[in-house]
Amino acid sequence: IVSSMCSPEAFAVYSTGALEIPVIGMITGSIATVILPDLRRMVSAGEKLEALALFRQAAEKSAIFLIPIMMFLLISAEPFILTLFSSKYSESVLSFRLYLLLLPARIVNFGGFMMALGLNRLILYRTMVALGSNLVLSILLVRWIGFIGAIVATLLTMYLVSCAWNFNVISQAVGCSWRQVLPFSIVFRLVWVSALACIPIMMLASLGQRLVPVLWLAMNGVLFSLTLAALVWFLRLEPLRSEGIRLWNRLAIKRWLT
Repeated sequence: IVSSMCSPEAFAVYSTGALEIPVIGMITGSIATVILPDLRRMVSAGEKLEALALFRQAAEKSAIFLIPIMMFLLISAEPFILTLFSSKYSESVLSFRLYLLLLPARIVNFGGFMMALGLNRLILYRTMVALGSNLVLSILLVRWIGFIGAIVATLLTMYLVSCAWNFNVISQAVGCSWRQVLPFSIVFRLVWVSALACIPIMMLASLGQRLVPVLWLAMNGVLFSLTLAALVWFLRLEPLRSEGIRLWNRLAIKRWLT
């Protein structure tokens, strides 16, 4: 749609910004593969609430990594894009930031849980409805506001169609409220503490000094990591604090063994 309705220059900017961070698929895919047999076993045994608890735990583990990554890349989108693609694609920063807003909806694989619940046909229906909605919205919005319209259409489709469908179907199948499908409170806590960790980066940017993109990105990474670690430790933010301690202990053991 973008390539046929926009100029080649606009399509180049759009396609560069429409970049998915590889770690996203690695994290969500690995977790989904691990928990799927247990989800099927629990559902087969009639333990749907226990399966939901495991699903929420998987979402929590994934969010611990993906939400901070999202917030860091939102604030560091410019040096990230410049490092990867040079200043010629600086206009891709906005589209990259907008696509990052999809991450909260992708902290867990809804399809895996729906398959475990025996809702394969509803997955097909959801995909068809979402595809049709995205197609219509993309054509309308690209005609109206350019290639950014395709990103807005994807965001609207993801949250208003796919997520709404997933929450409704899963909550009815399990017998719970849609608010119980995901650990929203933990996700929101991760968002705000990660947002606070972006403040030193914003203060540095306000000084107006521009570095080489790769150094700029590296400095942002150090500032964000140290600030986030300090906030998590002093605020005793769970489960991020427990996960950080666990990873630190594993790294310490590996160093001792080597």
